[in-house]
Amino acid sequence: LLSVLGRRGTLVMPSFNHGSAYPYNPNTSPTTNGSIPDAFWRRAGVERSNHPSHAIAAFGPLARDLVTGHVEAGIWTNEDPIARLIRADGYILSLGVTHSSSTAYHVGELSVPCGCIDPVGNRRPIVEPSGDIRVVPTLAFRDGTCPGDLDKLNAMMAKQKLQRSGKVGHAAATLVPARVIRDTRKRQLRNLCPTCTIKPSIHR
Repeated sequence: LLSVLGRRGTLVMPSFNHGSAYPYNPNTSPTTNGSIPDAFWRRAGVERSNHPSHAIAAFGPLARDLVTGHVEAGIWTNEDPIARLIRADGYILSLGVTHSSSTAYHVGELSVPCGCIDPVGNRRPIVEPSGDIRVVPTLAFRDGTCPGDLDKLNAMMAKQKLQRSGKVGHAAATLVPARVIRDTRKRQLRNLCPTCTIKPSIHR
């Protein structure tokens, strides 16, 4: 489980369906991120974004500001919910996984910039609040394996001593500022991305 913990009392969790919902309805489509995130977005007062494959759910005073306009912002851009969380000095809590499972590092990849992710390269339908179906831009993810080793990403962050590690119950847990994941990934890839030949997978 990956949880994203924002300051000022706002809790954020991934609410992705990875393209399994067709069309995506933010009020009914389950997330494939596990039982805890799926229960979280269904709670009263939780705001859920309208992105067709990588929706974000949030609860708290910053929730609506974080998730509004996700489709228009694109995924992992400087204006998507995770980038907004970074600007709000949010923290990321990983439970039972490393930060290789954190979607925040993709914000760092796009800020290099990389050429293997197109935030709006594909199209998918969503259900609007009115009930109408609208086809919207969505993610075109890389068609290949990134040469930037994610194990090295975790090692780089541990070396900086900017993340805390411990246990939550029986699960290994790591807490780190979201900006650290973004900035470390950006630093890791700054010499790799200019020479990489991997392209986005377009399936319109």
